[in-house]
Amino acid sequence: MLGYGRRRGQGLTEYLIIVVLVAIALIVAVGRFGGELDAIFQGTQGPMTAVGNKAKPVNTNPAPAPGPAPAPTVPPVPNG
Repeated sequence: MLGYGRRRGQGLTEYLIIVVLVAIALIVAVGRFGGELDAIFQGTQGPMTAVGNKAKPVNTNPAPAPGPAPAPTVPPVPNG
């Protein structure tokens, strides 16, 4: 039983190290390529805005849902 707690703590530590390394890699990548990424996103902003202006407006007030259907009428049965 003593070994289980140590292994669990070791797994948590390894996971934490991986998360920290990924965070550092992302920070370095954004720092290195940040200007290029900004230029790419700024270049796509114009076409996306043009497409957005042509889109139909979204109806934010749709018609209410119909109520329950009326009960079917049954013709009277002749007595005979």
